[in-house]
Amino acid sequence: MSHEKKLKSKALPTSKQPVLIPFIALAFLCGALIGTAGVYFYLSPHLGEKPSPENCAVQPAITTASTPENMGCIALLPADEVKDMVKYFVEESFLKPRGASLKIEDIKPYNECLYQIDAVVVTDQGELSAGPIYATKDGQKIVFGTIYDLNEPIEQPTPEPVEYKKSDKPEVLMFVMSFCPFGQQAERGLKPAIELLGDTIKFEPHYVIYGNYCGWGAKCKCEQGTDSQGKCKEDPRYIEKPEAKSEYCLDSNSEVPKYCSMHGIAELREDVRQLCIWKYEPDKFWPYVEKIFEGKCSLNDIDTCWKEQAQAVGIDKAKIEECFNNEAFALLEEEVKLNEKYNVRGSPTILINETEYSGDRSPQSFKDSICSAFNEQPEECSQELSGETGGASGQC
Repeated sequence: MSHEKKLKSKALPTSKQPVLIPFIALAFLCGALIGTAGVYFYLSPHLGEKPSPENCAVQPAITTASTPENMGCIALLPADEVKDMVKYFVEESFLKPRGASLKIEDIKPYNECLYQIDAVVVTDQGELSAGPIYATKDGQKIVFGTIYDLNEPIEQPTPEPVEYKKSDKPEVLMFVMSFCPFGQQAERGLKPAIELLGDTIKFEPHYVIYGNYCGWGAKCKCEQGTDSQGKCKEDPRYIEKPEAKSEYCLDSNSEVPKYCSMHGIAELREDVRQLCIWKYEPDKFWPYVEKIFEGKCSLNDIDTCWKEQAQAVGIDKAKIEECFNNEAFALLEEEVKLNEKYNVRGSPTILINETEYSGDRSPQSFKDSICSAFNEQPEECSQELSGETGGASGQC
């Protein structure tokens, strides 16, 4: 689950709009049609004679005396006939209402059952590739998009290595939601690397905070009204249902809440407690957080369960409660500023010298990336850590 801040788009120059807008709309249409692999469209059935065995592309694999005649048979049609059927279907269904046409440049057998068709969409502004089109040789179905062979795995591209700015003491910022499973996965992988590198780096934990946010299934009002499609003319500004604010926001009495969390108010309170632990007992931060991501507490009981875990690692609970009561809003205000500064949109977001980390979430990968940001690597960088990621990567 990813929650992104809405950005306002810049309008095209007025002089270019009449030419580009139809072209872009058609390109979008073609991309949507062609990019949907495996979507089948019915063609008008061929009104020919009953197929005979000699013009069957596929015969039954096993036949017996009781096998019906032509069972499993695909009746072949000439390529030119199928080409005409495809052109008619695509133009009538998709292109003619938009003032475009389909030009088929080639049709050839793909296998015993399919023809492959190369075509372009012709518009007033030029031609667009229609991508690969496949039609069954009986003229009954077409497929837009790439066909993959299950026996030939697709070679995955090698990701480009990320170049991090170098420094004597790299800075690592970790933005998570305390109960986002993907954030906890990142914490699980990052913890050994951070502990190994210790004082050779500057590490800070931070939290993903939402403000002015109308999610959570709550109805929202639009200050500037709605457009013809019922969407707000600007971003929704506040939540209509007061109970929704109290379920997700610490400042629920505000007309426009600033401090909210995706998984609810209990998660937000835990985010604040972890900020307090980092501020007053930083050496206990990772031992405590490990208790949380190992599942010692759940989102349902964290408001009481945290005390047991804090006591287990020697945290002064009274000090953390005092921090929560007196400093919560100040701490959250700083988190909001950092979220905005680094354009943080989801949990986890890891920054190494202000460049976002994009590798896997194993301790070894985290360590290697951080070590690449040193001017001179310390001896700790030569130590090997686990390469296990602990699960699939994703983001809240």
